[in-house]
Amino acid sequence: MFDRQRLGLISLDYDSPREALYAAHERGFGHLEVYVDAVEDREVRSLATWADHHSIRLTTISTLSKLASAEDDYPQHAAAVARSIRLAGELGVPRAGFMFGGTGHLDRRAARDRFVERVRPIAEQAARVGVQLVIENVFTRTAGVDLESVDDIIKLLRVVPPGTLALTFDPGNLMIGGEEPYPYAVTRLGSYISVVHLKDVTRHVPERHGPDSSCRPLIEARRGRSITLPLGQGALNMDGLVRAVTNDLPHVPLLLEPFRVGRSREEWIDRSLAWLDELSEGKERDG
Repeated sequence: MFDRQRLGLISLDYDSPREALYAAHERGFGHLEVYVDAVEDREVRSLATWADHHSIRLTTISTLSKLASAEDDYPQHAAAVARSIRLAGELGVPRAGFMFGGTGHLDRRAARDRFVERVRPIAEQAARVGVQLVIENVFTRTAGVDLESVDDIIKLLRVVPPGTLALTFDPGNLMIGGEEPYPYAVTRLGSYISVVHLKDVTRHVPERHGPDSSCRPLIEARRGRSITLPLGQGALNMDGLVRAVTNDLPHVPLLLEPFRVGRSREEWIDRSLAWLDELSEGKERDG
């Protein structure tokens, strides 16, 4: 059986972080990433207490705020990231997460330079409280270019001061953006990866998949809509990817991301766990 304590959930897949926390506990998972944009501080503290009592690690305190693309509302985005860092430091959560964000009027280098300037004071705050900043790679949804390619990720992580920023690695997002997640991305990005968001994806073909309204939209600006499928059933080389991150990144949490709701979400998790168990059993036989 695949080690359930290595796995976790992401609160965005549930109606509330508390529902996600209870679901992680029922599944025997060891981790939860909490998005706190619409959650009061006292509720975050309550979640942390409950998680600690039930041996679940709050892996990351995250916000959907985007530092590169924010314009007049930049102070609100910066304040949201600062709040995530403060809560993570207070509660002993090791990471605070946020987004890059594509912008339509800046080229890649100008957007990267603006991000680096904006992240500097935030990184100083994180260093003071012993919290690691993590940024997720995301495909481009609308205008501009987000953090969607391996080269863009490496260039960004190399221009910030060493130790400032690590990666929440989402191989499904890379594939949607046109990159090969494994072996190419894992090989080049392995030293930067702090957390993995694990979902399998494929291009949405209505004639084959139906409308699939239970899947939250994964719409890339140039390539159209994709959907999530249970692990091992999409277009990723999931077998190789999971073996690689399991063997080479043994302390990195693997957070399942169904990107679905209700019964479809639970079926996705059931089928993904069955696939992971088969993979683990095959590895033990081969070992």
